[in-house]
Amino acid sequence: MNETLVETDIWIPVPPEVAFTLVTDPVRLRRWLIIAGTIDVRVGGEVHLVVAPGAHAVGRVTAVEPARRFTYTHGWLGSDEMPPASTTVEVLLDPEAEGTRITVRHHGLPVGYEDMADGWSDFLRRLAHTAAGGHNAHDWAGGGETATAEAVLDSTLFTLLSALRQVDRLDTPTPSTDFTIAALVEHLIDNATWVASTLGIPSSVPSGPDAESRVADALWPLVRLLGSADRP
Repeated sequence: MNETLVETDIWIPVPPEVAFTLVTDPVRLRRWLIIAGTIDVRVGGEVHLVVAPGAHAVGRVTAVEPARRFTYTHGWLGSDEMPPASTTVEVLLDPEAEGTRITVRHHGLPVGYEDMADGWSDFLRRLAHTAAGGHNAHDWAGGGETATAEAVLDSTLFTLLSALRQVDRLDTPTPSTDFTIAALVEHLIDNATWVASTLGIPSSVPSGPDAESRVADALWPLVRLLGSADRP
């Protein structure tokens, strides 16, 4: 069977140890690649990344060499052409000029998917912007944020997390006289935890480093379940 390989690379101004975190830690990945997701960074660990509204990439980690290489299988929930774990993404990190050269090789793509190179190039430009201390905004093509109920949920989560990312003071009032931002965060977390418990979804008290991460951790079990609902 014919298959396609695409490859692209970029230099970023951080050492390989920091670069490895940028490509494996969901907190960092939310700055340039995903809306939300999880990576169990060990061979055989689960990968589930919401790359765009309604676009859930699923696979398993196949190789881990901290600060050097990270490889995982990749495919889309609900796709017949590129189902979960049907392709392989290889991320190489090489020290170069007081920074790191990051190379992405996407193996085993179906014929006709050569434009994936453009997608990876765009994401790597976002990564470089993030590594330099910048912020990224996503522009979903073709009204993807409203294509399905799952996509609406994903895009709503992106809007919520993006807003929390910009909050400087959690004691800032909200339009509701009943809530400061801190109180609203706790309200969201409590409700997400209750819904997960009611649905019998395993969850835990979120312990992220900031409000954005705590809300993301609390809502992820629900997004993961609903994003997979009624999919083959």
